Amino acid sequence: MNKFYKAYDSYFLISQLINFFFTRSIYGNMNKVMKFLRYSFFYTLLHLSLTGSSFMQIGDNVTIKLDSNFTYRYTDNILRDDDAQKISDSVSTFTPGLELLLGQTDAGIDIGVSLAYAFNRYYKSDALDTRLLKFSMDGALVNDTNFNTNFIFSMSDDQVATPTVSSENQIVATLIELSNKDFSFESEYTFSPKLSLAFGIESSKLRFEPPHAIYFASKDSMSIPLKLIYEYSKKFDIVYGLEFLTRDIGPRTAFLGLNNLAYENASGYSSNAYFYNIGFRGDILPKLSGGFTIGYRTIEFNTQNLTDRDAIGLESNLVWRVTPKVNSNIFIIKTFDASGDGNTYDGLSLNTSTSFAFTPQYYAGLNLGFSKKDYRSRTDKLFSSALTLSYVPSQNYSVTAGLYNTDSSSNGNFTREFNANDFRISVDLKY
Repeated sequence: MNKFYKAYDSYFLISQLINFFFTRSIYGNMNKVMKFLRYSFFYTLLHLSLTGSSFMQIGDNVTIKLDSNFTYRYTDNILRDDDAQKISDSVSTFTPGLELLLGQTDAGIDIGVSLAYAFNRYYKSDALDTRLLKFSMDGALVNDTNFNTNFIFSMSDDQVATPTVSSENQIVATLIELSNKDFSFESEYTFSPKLSLAFGIESSKLRFEPPHAIYFASKDSMSIPLKLIYEYSKKFDIVYGLEFLTRDIGPRTAFLGLNNLAYENASGYSSNAYFYNIGFRGDILPKLSGGFTIGYRTIEFNTQNLTDRDAIGLESNLVWRVTPKVNSNIFIIKTFDASGDGNTYDGLSLNTSTSFAFTPQYYAGLNLGFSKKDYRSRTDKLFSSALTLSYVPSQNYSVTAGLYNTDSSSNGNFTREFNANDFRISVDLKY
């Protein structure tokens, strides 16, 4: 009966929160709104602190958790475009969600399913209000000590605010909605004490929703990685790899820019790419671990309008334990990809994420990022930085606040150059 009442209380709270976002009439009385928010916030924190358990447990193998998030963000440039009028706005996002965990230790099965629905509400730009679906599934299947299988599937909606010209020749914010589907499957088989073989399939689908879908190119990608792994030592592996990637880019009607209100049709195309590489994984140094891969990439197109090309390829995911309280993650990738305007580019992305643990409950973070995209006719560069502070009193809830800056530049025409500053505060609740 106790679990029943806990489930009922949680259901009642979630239903009231959802009613709050669906019922427009509640906006008319701000005192009631603030009282309700204060009650909901402190009620939830107290409930989670006292229970410290899952929302529902079914037997020994099934666990159901409530996983919700509330984020407030203020930005001085919601359009991410300095050529148009810079528009500042505030947006709140409430994301109620469920997490289902399935585990069978004896069979080596571990599967997680997450389902969430995000409600975005803008303070000024009501046309950008939307609801976004988020779904993901991941799992690990361990048949025996010599054979491991992992898979990930995700499906999510997203949105982009872009500047357009209204019938009164005014710059207005227009909502562009898109959907992503990603799937990856990888198995590793150990056929000798020193040698292993890893193989898999990775696919992704990007679609833009009507009525703006004709202005952006869809993208379908599928890659087949193959890796031969040699155990150099108990802590260090050498990896020889070959990856094949095929990509289909859809047609679109190209908008030439706010300063040139004209359109042109761009046809779709497909490409095949290969990545021959060698790398390592494991404990590289006493304080440095992860994986690093370097190799040769080549790409071939099915149209004479595009020229085949090749380049050095890089991939890395490293963890540097600077001190017991300071950890840094380093991500590097250099590869071919295609953007929403249908053009293929040679891209380089560098990201570092550093965490400082002041106490077991308080953390500070410093994130730095740089990306470079070389197209046929232009080069885009983007710099990003973030400074965050997190309060994590327990595994059930956390609060994070931060300042974010993004700066984009390009040496070509009709590109979206911008500088944007954001302030965000986010509350995560798990039960």
